[in-house]
Amino acid sequence: MALVNRFSRLFTADFNALLDRIEEPEVLLKQAVRDMQHELDELKRRGAALDQAARQLERESAALARNERQIGEELELCLDAREDNLARTLIRRQLECERTRARIERDVQANADARTHVSRAIEDGERQLGERREQLDVLLSAPVAGDFNQPAIHDTSAISDADIDVALLRARQRRAAR
Repeated sequence: MALVNRFSRLFTADFNALLDRIEEPEVLLKQAVRDMQHELDELKRRGAALDQAARQLERESAALARNERQIGEELELCLDAREDNLARTLIRRQLECERTRARIERDVQANADARTHVSRAIEDGERQLGERREQLDVLLSAPVAGDFNQPAIHDTSAISDADIDVALLRARQRRAAR
């Protein structure tokens, strides 16, 4: 079974290499830039949603604080009047507020962590997108075969052993002159 898997991977790799040679790098790079821009836009939308959720948590926390103050005042009144049944009800509400406060604090922390993660992902995405755009600009500005407006440099000569020997002699001569 492992042999079949290896042959399958080898075939897939060869097939992908063939496709890479057939496909145009300019088109692939343009699509990669579009895909990265789309992902970056999605990250920014997620960041905006997290910001909105953070504002909502702040509003919930403020409302809870007002409710806790009111319960505390009413509880003091009940304790002064020795109304234990009413005090029990208020203590229940106070405990519910404490649990709600703990949930809000966990949600605030989770939201802050998510916002940090999304912010870093946006920064990385913008950096990578800039790099891909630069690559695309370089690719688009490179001379195309048969483009007679751009000077093409074609060095078809190979470096011979004689060329190497002459360069070595010159290097020795320069060194001896020092």
